[in-house]
Amino acid sequence: MRVSLRSALGAFLLLCAGCGGSEGDPLVLDLAALYEPPGAFDDWYLGFDVPAESWRPAGSDGLWQADAPWGASDLPLEPNRAPRLVESDVAYVHTPDLDLRSKDASEGAFSVYGDAAGERVLLQLDPAGPPPGAARLEVFVSAGEREAGEGWRIAAGPLVSAGFVVRAGEPVELDVDVPEGHDLRFATHCFRITAPEEAKLRVLRDGEEVELLPLRPAVESEIVQHRFALPAGAARLRFELDGPPVWLGIHGPRLVPSDPAPAAKPDVVLFLADTFRADGLTAYGGEHDLTPNLDAFADEALVFRRTWSPACWTLPSQTSMFLGLYPYQHGAVRHALRAGDGLRSITESLRDAGYRTAAVTEALYVSRSFDIDRGFEWFEEYSDRDFDQTLRRAEELLAADDGRPLFLFVHTYRTHEPYFVDPETLERHGARLGIHSTWREIVTEVEQEFLERAAAGNTSALDKFKSGDFNGALMEIARDLDQGERPILDRLRALYRGGVIDLDRGFGRFLTAVDGRSPDEEPWVLFTSDHGEAFAEHDGLFHGRGFWEENLRIPLMIRGPGLAAQVVDHGATLVDVPHTLAQIAGIPADETWMGDSLLRRAEDPPVFAFDCAQFGERTSILIHGNLKVVTGATEDAIQRREVQHAFDLRADPLEQKDLAGEERPRTTLDALAEDVLELLRPRADPAAAELDAEQIQLMKDAGYMGESDD
Repeated sequence: MRVSLRSALGAFLLLCAGCGGSEGDPLVLDLAALYEPPGAFDDWYLGFDVPAESWRPAGSDGLWQADAPWGASDLPLEPNRAPRLVESDVAYVHTPDLDLRSKDASEGAFSVYGDAAGERVLLQLDPAGPPPGAARLEVFVSAGEREAGEGWRIAAGPLVSAGFVVRAGEPVELDVDVPEGHDLRFATHCFRITAPEEAKLRVLRDGEEVELLPLRPAVESEIVQHRFALPAGAARLRFELDGPPVWLGIHGPRLVPSDPAPAAKPDVVLFLADTFRADGLTAYGGEHDLTPNLDAFADEALVFRRTWSPACWTLPSQTSMFLGLYPYQHGAVRHALRAGDGLRSITESLRDAGYRTAAVTEALYVSRSFDIDRGFEWFEEYSDRDFDQTLRRAEELLAADDGRPLFLFVHTYRTHEPYFVDPETLERHGARLGIHSTWREIVTEVEQEFLERAAAGNTSALDKFKSGDFNGALMEIARDLDQGERPILDRLRALYRGGVIDLDRGFGRFLTAVDGRSPDEEPWVLFTSDHGEAFAEHDGLFHGRGFWEENLRIPLMIRGPGLAAQVVDHGATLVDVPHTLAQIAGIPADETWMGDSLLRRAEDPPVFAFDCAQFGERTSILIHGNLKVVTGATEDAIQRREVQHAFDLRADPLEQKDLAGEERPRTTLDALAEDVLELLRPRADPAAAELDAEQIQLMKDAGYMGESDD
């Protein structure tokens, strides 16, 4: 497959104009934008033998399973192309929803099923019939797709990026004009298909070998960066694969300056600690010795002390942060929904202005399945919640400089349930914090309490637990056990605080890497969270529902060159982030974004939030000055000026005295009713998120997606 020199030169001029963004920025050529796939990719099915002896019973009568014949490698299968399974002359019927819990699958139905234990082939046969014999499985392997404004894009394992796939016997050739003083830079990401032997990637320029790179197809996803100089001038680059069949992704292939001058725009890092309460920090009223690194960062930053999340759980909140819209405007307010098409993210604007946009996240809702990767040319997501891995990959992305300004998004669930505390923290702080149990030990104890109550005739807590409402079930027990100490809740809170210490230590390590990247150029760094965490201060645990301060109040701190440290008392929200990042980057804000830049705010505007509750009634929250008013999240409730709750946050920060019956909340709601109604009106129709069985199970393990959720 080849791209002509003329088309490459034309694309180069266009891409250089787009990548630089302003005079003086480096010339960077995105080779993925030049790539055209061969027609053979339309039928890239790979065949595997499934021996008869590999089948074993899978629990239900007549349900059989076999390990995926490509082994433990996370082969990137195309979800929209059905696999094929044939035994002798019998073709089985692919059924995407078949899984190990299936009770009524049709005979002859099969599925390729993946979860945390690996990928398997499941086959439903007649329970009275013989076991399956030797079969042939064919699966469609992803080769990527073209996305508007982004060129060719590929996804495999944790990574989605601009790039292309190289297959054995089908080299990729690109005709380019290499500018003087430029390197070829790309990353390889390789998955074994049939053999463990080492493969090699050969890179040639006009038929002469430039580099021979050994590839290590691994069970673990290994992303390896490569960079080497190329002679200037017109050239035909050729990427060819030698050795056994593997899936080989060439990620982020670009021609970049060998020794770039400083970018005209500043680097920006957005670090989001999921589920981090504002009062975890000294600057927000928390303990003074839990977070020394974040406290030191606050001493150098703008600290927005009165910041609220637009929602009390991850998906609607972070979608709002990137799209500059409130939850019901973008529509990502249910577990299987993503924001509607046609909305513009701040990441897209930064990318189009010449930024290298990269992210490393810990998956679940911060995932390409929910379109959070919109505008990121490089997006990594890891579901194993390994904070050290997240930091390591973020540091490697910092180091992968190509001369363009960088926008890097780092996301971690380090303080999210199920809580985990590093051994170092346990040794140094465990006794002081009161950590005497692991999360698993606490949950096991609670489950035993459910069973004992059910045996005695009280099944309420157990019913809630089975429905997915662990929050409600635990609260029911905690209320009954409350003797003034609330031992279960105290132990949970102790684990959470241990995670806060871990988060702070990791943030300090990462900030050292950020500041050391370019000593002469101070980057902008934003630290925030997406929602809080409740520990029965009012009527709930954890998050996912609730309008209280423990659910919605979050930290937001900004450090940047020439920015004087200051505590700011103007109201702020994550919806303000797109305008703020646009001002930092010196680019226009999109006309669809709500909010405003936090760097130029001179007044205290009203702040709005919507709990988008996973269970029960959903509410709208408006905060004007010190008054917080809670009403329904429906047009009828707003039209009736229905004040459900109200609190004076200055006089009553713990929200103990409800002012719903007074005149002031009703007057405030009356003044802001039209604003709330506007924020409840959709700007786009939400779309269905594509989730596999493994993702759904991971969400349930993290406390989401109970059966009662709609």
